[in-house]
Amino acid sequence: GPIRVLLAGYKNSGKSTMMRYFINKCLKKWDKILVLDFDIGQSEFSIPGCISAFIIDEPLLGPNFTHLMQPLKSYFFESNDVMTNVPLYNEIVKKIVNDTKTNDLQQIPCFINTMGFVEGAGLKILHNLISKTKPSDIVQIKFNDNQDLNLHSEIINDSTRSSLSYNLWYFTSTVKNKFAKAPYLPNIDKRIRQQLVTASYFSKCLESTDIYFNDIVPYRINIRDINVQIKDIDELTQDESLDIINANVIALCVANHTNLCECVGFGVVRIVNKSTGDIYITTPVTPDILRHVNQFRLGNVNLPYTFYTEGTQNPKYVCIKQ
Repeated sequence: GPIRVLLAGYKNSGKSTMMRYFINKCLKKWDKILVLDFDIGQSEFSIPGCISAFIIDEPLLGPNFTHLMQPLKSYFFESNDVMTNVPLYNEIVKKIVNDTKTNDLQQIPCFINTMGFVEGAGLKILHNLISKTKPSDIVQIKFNDNQDLNLHSEIINDSTRSSLSYNLWYFTSTVKNKFAKAPYLPNIDKRIRQQLVTASYFSKCLESTDIYFNDIVPYRINIRDINVQIKDIDELTQDESLDIINANVIALCVANHTNLCECVGFGVVRIVNKSTGDIYITTPVTPDILRHVNQFRLGNVNLPYTFYTEGTQNPKYVCIKQ
């Protein structure tokens, strides 16, 4: 069958860049590529905080914020730190793998994006990921010979009681090599990078470039028709729930009475009306998908401050002192 490539390596070693290169090469031969994105802190195609599967049918020509897209399947994790709930992470990994076991998806190449957290508990999580995804090839990118993660099939089989067989490839990262042919871009601060992703995601709501985010007509839903979940907090009054989600990024979820919460995208709560319970939301998710949403979860994403201030005569959340 087609290749199934898992990319592993330390943070900032060039995993995403190499994956884009491989995908673009494969698109010359195949119309579609499947990507399983298990990097919750820095997704290649969406806002962080989810574990997702994507179908790629166009070349990827820039950093992640230039090609954000609607996932094929996505599950909300509630945090950008896997250690907050490793059992849930492993459960979602298993579910995404099962969700993508259809005949047509088995016929196309698959790339598996992993976290840069590869020491201690992170390595154990990676072992589990390999045993569940069953790659045909593993590519490990390393800065030097001290960074061999020992991802040989004998070791993985021993630690996960599996019987895997795959090719293991090593590449030396040229990210820090000043003689590398690719232009070296200094690392953008993580906070700025996340703001670029968030701004890019919500810019899809804009029909043209001459309006501001705050000028978009929002969707309205009443809190009686939606379940609001805040991580680690069980008992909240209606007013408290409205206060917490107000002016925040929320995950738009389809809950189905299991631990796993399918996420169809994200929205910004523009304003709430506590007397009526109405919630006003701006989101790029289309109405046909929004119809299925029955739960809001507080996202782990901060909006760039300009979202609150630009394009409105009387900013509702910000006091600007001259």
